[in-house]
Amino acid sequence: MKIIHLEFKDQDYKDELLSHLRGQIFHITTIKTFDDIKKTNFIFHNKDSKFSINTGSLKSFGRKRGYVCLFDLREKEETVIQEALDKYYFLGPNWFAEYHEDYYEFNLAYLIMNSRFYNKIVPTVEAKKICRESRNYEQYIPEAECWYPDDMPINSINRTLLVKIWKSAPPKESPAYAFHKLILEDKR
Repeated sequence: MKIIHLEFKDQDYKDELLSHLRGQIFHITTIKTFDDIKKTNFIFHNKDSKFSINTGSLKSFGRKRGYVCLFDLREKEETVIQEALDKYYFLGPNWFAEYHEDYYEFNLAYLIMNSRFYNKIVPTVEAKKICRESRNYEQYIPEAECWYPDDMPINSINRTLLVKIWKSAPPKESPAYAFHKLILEDKR
């Protein structure tokens, strides 16, 4: 598996990071979790909530079925990608942020799927169909989310982006800094 390191410090990184993700199917996690994935050789599903989840995952279509959640940016128009980012900002999800006194950072791993495994993917249209037929509300990101239907073997990944994003804390006199401080205190 090829590993690519990217680092961004107090800069706009959206376009460069997206240039690595467009045309791909990928799973996002933290670098720490990626280290665990390498030890077990699997990306495990989280149906049983053995890993922490964000509130958006409580009714996740994929998680409820024991699927590994993925993003599919193959042949997607910019409007579809932007709508996906509006629903789940996979370029720096807030719950992955690590807060420090003067800065906060993201240590992210994007595990990019090998195209030989695309035939195993459960597409978004399947979620739409099942939810419509069952009339149950389940959360998924239309047109941009797909799933691997079980624990996903690491040999289905052909490259990984290890991405460090570092941002200065807001100015201390700003309301945004008060929020930063609140999160920092909550994490202690």
